[in-house]
Amino acid sequence: MKSCYSDFYISLSVDLNNQLKEQIKKLQKKVGLQTGIKFYYKNSPNLHINIISGHVNEKIFKKFKNIKSLKITSKNVLITNGIGSFIGKKTTVYLRYKNNQFLEELRKKLFNNYKKYFEIVDSTAKDDIWMPKTTIINEIIKKNNYNHLMKILSNFKLDKSIYKSNKLLLFKIVENKEFLVNKMKLF
Repeated sequence: MKSCYSDFYISLSVDLNNQLKEQIKKLQKKVGLQTGIKFYYKNSPNLHINIISGHVNEKIFKKFKNIKSLKITSKNVLITNGIGSFIGKKTTVYLRYKNNQFLEELRKKLFNNYKKYFEIVDSTAKDDIWMPKTTIINEIIKKNNYNHLMKILSNFKLDKSIYKSNKLLLFKIVENKEFLVNKMKLF
C-alpha cells in the first residue's frame, strides 16, 4: 500500500564526534559477535541524534540538500546520560543524552525555521515524546539473547560524558535504510 505522503522521508540529525562514534561502534560489534544482534550495526552506519524527521516533497528535499550551515549561539556539546531501552515487538537500545541548551536551541531553530516544510512530522520527533538519543540496537531479540545482551550493556562504560558536535546531518530514509545526503556545519 502506497503512503499518502511524499516519497521523501528525511531526518535532520546531530552528528556525533568520532570518539563517541568509535565507542558505540565497538559496543555494537561486541554485541553482534557475542549475540548475533547486528542489524542496526550493519544497516545504520551513521550514528546520530534525530532532531526532526518526517515527510517532505521533492522540491523541499532539494532545498534541505542545499543548506550549508546553521548558526547556534550555545556551546555545542552533548552530555551522555546512560543507556536505555524500549521493549516491544522490536527492542530498541539507545544511548541517552541530557537535554541541554545546545539541543534545545538547535531543536527550536529547526522547528521554527523548517517544520512548516514538512507534510507530516514523525511522531517520535514531536515534543511530547522526543528525547535526545542515539539508537544502538533496533531488532527482535530472542529471549535467550536478552540476558546476555543486558550483561554486555551493563558493562559498557564511555571514556567521558561530554562530547562536542559541530555538524547537522540530512538523511533520506528508504526502506529502513539511512542515506546521508548532506552535512551542514553548526557554528
